[in-house]
Amino acid sequence: MKVIWTSGVVVLLLVAVLVLVHQKSGHQTVTNSVRVSTRHTVTVSSNQGGNLPRDVLFRKRVELDETQLAALNVTFEEKLKPVIEKWCEAYAGHIPFRPEELSSDHFHSKISRGTSYCLYTFIIDGVTLSVEDVRGTVRVAYLNAPESKKLMQLPKGTPPDPSIPVTRDQVAKMLKLDSGRDFAPG
Repeated sequence: MKVIWTSGVVVLLLVAVLVLVHQKSGHQTVTNSVRVSTRHTVTVSSNQGGNLPRDVLFRKRVELDETQLAALNVTFEEKLKPVIEKWCEAYAGHIPFRPEELSSDHFHSKISRGTSYCLYTFIIDGVTLSVEDVRGTVRVAYLNAPESKKLMQLPKGTPPDPSIPVTRDQVAKMLKLDSGRDFAPG
C-alpha cells in the first residue's frame, strides 16, 4: 500500500513540475486575427483542397465600376437568376419575397477567391439571400428574413408554439425538388 501512495505522490509532483516549467518557459499562445478590408486581400487557410486561390476579396456594390456592374448583370441573368428561380419553385409558398422581384439592383456584395469561388449577396425588402458559385456550380447558400430574429429571443411569459406550417411529406418534396434526391421522412 505504501508503494502505491509513494507512486501517486511522485506522479503528482512530476505533473506539478511540468506545469511550472511550462508556465516559466514563456510559451505564449498566439492568436491570429484576420481583418478583411474592402480594398485588400487577405490570406486564409481552407479545408477545401489546394486548388482554390487563397486570396479573399470582398466588394460592395458601391465599390464596383461600370464595367464590373455590367459583368455582374450578365452573371446575374445567365448564371444566378435561373438557379434562384429553380430554388424558389422548390420552396414555393415559403420564400419571403417574390422571385420575379429580385434583380441585380438588389446586389449588396461579393466575396470571392479568384474565379473558382464567389459568394453573391442580395438584399430584397430586408431579406438576405446569398448564392455561391464554386467552380461553375451555382446554388443558393443562405436565406435570412428579419422575422428569424424572433427565433433567438426568449419567450415573454408564454411557451413558444412548436408547430410548423409544413408536413414532413411537404419538406421531403421540397428537398427533392431542390436537390434532385429522395429524402424519406424520418
